Amino acid sequence: MIAIIGDVHRSFNIFEDIVAGLPRDLDAVIQVGDLGLRASDLRGVNGGEKRGEAVLRLMRRVYWIDGNWDDFGGLGLRELSEPTELFPNLIYIPRGTVLEMDHRRVGFLGGAESIATETRVAGRNWWPELEGVSDSDVTRLIAAATRTDGVDLDLIVTHTPPAATTERMTGQVAHLSSFRLQRAAHALSGVPWVAGHMHRSFREQGPPPVTVLDELELIIV
Repeated sequence: MIAIIGDVHRSFNIFEDIVAGLPRDLDAVIQVGDLGLRASDLRGVNGGEKRGEAVLRLMRRVYWIDGNWDDFGGLGLRELSEPTELFPNLIYIPRGTVLEMDHRRVGFLGGAESIATETRVAGRNWWPELEGVSDSDVTRLIAAATRTDGVDLDLIVTHTPPAATTERMTGQVAHLSSFRLQRAAHALSGVPWVAGHMHRSFREQGPPPVTVLDELELIIV
């Protein structure tokens, strides 16, 4: 079994409690982005100030993808190409990565465009050139998920849903990242999908079947 948790937005105490209360026999725990971690939170990890230890205490390993409210500048997320433990028990999963969990192959792809940016400053707490999903991100996921005998993927976890789902949820034209993810939805036809970003719960049978999580919503699949 795999637990998946919605956007956190720095509600770390609630997030810690959710993780601590999960069944011990789970194979993996995934967080779908917008954790809200900042570079300054990590100062206690490799020496120096102990601020990092006070900000987030996870009692078990959590796999995390980026959203659009994460610190792209200070954390260097876009430079990472392999799963990386940025904080004790917190493993960042780069875009387009495929991992085996619970005897299933799971594809990961973070990122989305921010909408409410009026109070944010580019380069300080908003990185518009880095946060969105790129064509190369999608190409990497499709390539990692495809073998010579066809698609071999059991679950996709992204921050934002694909465009078709987003438009059914909002009645509006989706943003560019969602349109790019729609290409993955077509290429990886029928693979179940879990996302966050929309701050409400939504489920559709598909294809593909898509589950969108509200903030801090928990599902086990």
